[in-house]
Amino acid sequence: YLNAPKLDRVYYMTLTGVYKPSADKKYHNVLVEGASKQGSLQYPVQDLASATDHNVKFHGYFAGGNNANYYNFLVTSYEDLGELVIEMSTIAQVLEKGKGASVKTQGTVVAVNQKGLVLKDATGVINVHVNSQPSVAVGDDVEIAGSRDDYYGLAQISSPTITPKGTTSAVNHGT
Repeated sequence: YLNAPKLDRVYYMTLTGVYKPSADKKYHNVLVEGASKQGSLQYPVQDLASATDHNVKFHGYFAGGNNANYYNFLVTSYEDLGELVIEMSTIAQVLEKGKGASVKTQGTVVAVNQKGLVLKDATGVINVHVNSQPSVAVGDDVEIAGSRDDYYGLAQISSPTITPKGTTSAVNHGT
């Protein structure tokens, strides 16, 4: 149904995926592996903090969207199916995964901007989209869990959880 929805209709649905709020807690995202569309839970009435990074089944209403790429879902109830367990991967392994895959990797922050950071390990480099100023600095060693995504063809990790490793590394930029 979501391949060609009628955006001016309301439908009852069940949606299962990983609950991942944005870093600023403004957006309530459900990451569905292999999905080609993005959406958010719109103004959930329940406190979902305990379900962060868990597999969750949401019940509610598809409530249209602002275009054919972004959808809204009004939650009436949810079932927490348990914490998501993600195997640690190298950045090269993350880059091989498909869009929407839940990923976890670690490395050194080599660049920071207003919306994210660039992470590097011995196998590669990847952009991490935080959607706000990250609370890390160049040289910080971190672990990142999130969703493998693409932004205009650029591989990235979106909706990340960033865990500092308590160490810093020297950063050598390529020429």
